[in-house]
Amino acid sequence: MTAKEKAKVTHDINNVYHAKYKGKSSCYIRTHANEPDSPVYVYRFRNHGFDDYEIYMKESTD
Repeated sequence: MTAKEKAKVTHDINNVYHAKYKGKSSCYIRTHANEPDSPVYVYRFRNHGFDDYEIYMKESTD
């Protein structure tokens, strides 16, 4: 995963952190790049608190 991709996924997690991930340890998010027609991926991550995530898996949804 590139630094740019990790930053984008982290940003997406942060946007919904309090509603979806606060207090949970093992999580996932479905998201895609900001480019048109970009594929959607599921990212699995360990939650160590707001803005502190260990993204350990990326799966294609296709």
